[in-house]
Order: sequence, then structure tokens, then C-alpha cells
Amino acid sequence: MSIKLQNISVNFGDLQILKNIDMGFNEGEISVVLGPSGCGKTTILNLLTSMNEAQEGVLSGIGERKISYLFQEPRLLPWLTVEGNLKFVLDEVGTADERDELCSRFLKMTDLSDYKNWYPGKLSGGMKQRVAIARAFAHSSDVILMDEPFQGLDLKLKLTLIDQFISLWKEERRTVILVTHDIHEAVKLADRIYVLSEKPAGVVDSFTIEEKREERSPGSPLSLKYESRLYKSLV
Repeated sequence: MSIKLQNISVNFGDLQILKNIDMGFNEGEISVVLGPSGCGKTTILNLLTSMNEAQEGVLSGIGERKISYLFQEPRLLPWLTVEGNLKFVLDEVGTADERDELCSRFLKMTDLSDYKNWYPGKLSGGMKQRVAIARAFAHSSDVILMDEPFQGLDLKLKLTLIDQFISLWKEERRTVILVTHDIHEAVKLADRIYVLSEKPAGVVDSFTIEEKREERSPGSPLSLKYESRLYKSLV
């Protein structure tokens, strides 16, 4: 069942943030909400977690679904090791042996096994975000919300983490909703893209990308075609 926002409007006092938003996020797909900084992208994520409420419109399909949230910063617990941070979200999962097995599996899938006993203070920014990604998937969530988690990383590291995220998502298929202002991220990751205007934000373009992600390398004709469309929508 898809998650739907129908004619959603959100005001903060006298300031209108979202106006007549219509979106659908399909089960098991990566949907990207793209828009300029400050246009209300995070407000959409907060609607899905009930941190914000809409003054108009209908939100459906989220119900009792379990949610993982990836932030711009990793938000790891500094007093726990890499392994401890993963196990923190596995407290209610099976037996201790089953939790150990799950943790080992996600550490291996994100190339973190050799760092399981390290504390966050010893990790680079990219490794911290890799732990955060592993933790998001280790949690038995149905939906992963992503608030610009690749922002601030250098290009090479960003592409590496995006590729790792895609590999993990292919094995652990979840419904993913990513907000970003980066058109390259959007094209690389998305099954469907929604483009927002400035505040009060409305949807100015939306489309699906059918081609395989392996064909969307930076600078490829395919990527440039979609990036050109997004650029025109944003300016």
C-alpha cells in the first residue's frame, strides 16, 4: 500500500509552508522530494512522523508503520561502540544470539566489521554516516525517511555512500523517502522524483525514472537528460 498526501497544506502561524501538495510514495521504492533550501521538504517528513500536522488535506497509508529516520548528521550514541549503536535498535528483536547475528550481518553489508568495537569519536564523518545507514536498516522498519544524509560530504565519499545505500536497499527492500536539494543525488537514487517550488511550496514537476541505477553514472547522457529537466524545474 502506498503512502499518499492529498491536497496537503501546512501553515506555521501566518506563514504558509506547503500548499495543495499531492504525492504518492510507492511500497518498496525510493522516492525523492527535491526543492530549494527552506522550501518545506523536512516539513513533509515531519508530517509522516506526526511531528507536524496539516491544516488541510488527507495523509494516508502511514498508519502504524515502523519508521527509521536518517538525519543530516549521524546522531550516533557516543558512549556506545559501532556494534553497540546497531544493537541499540535491536533491543526487542529475538534472543541475544539472534541480535548478534543480525548485527554482524549489517556490519558486514556496510564493510564495518573491522570497526565494530570503535567508538564514534574515532570515526571519520563518512564512517559515522555509514553506521547511521546500517542502523536505519537494522531497525525493523517499514519506511526509511532521509533528511539530506549525504549533505556536506565530498563528492567521492558521497558517491561511495550512495552506492552502498543502494546495495543495502536492494537486499533489504524498504520504502524510502529522501529529501534533498541535490539534483545529482535525486537522479542517482530515485524511482520517482517530486520537485517543489519556493514557499509556499507546491509540486511543480514529478516523474518516474525507469532506467537502472547502474546506467545513471555522473555525466552520462541519461543522467544529464534528467538533471537538465530538474534544473529547469528549479529555476
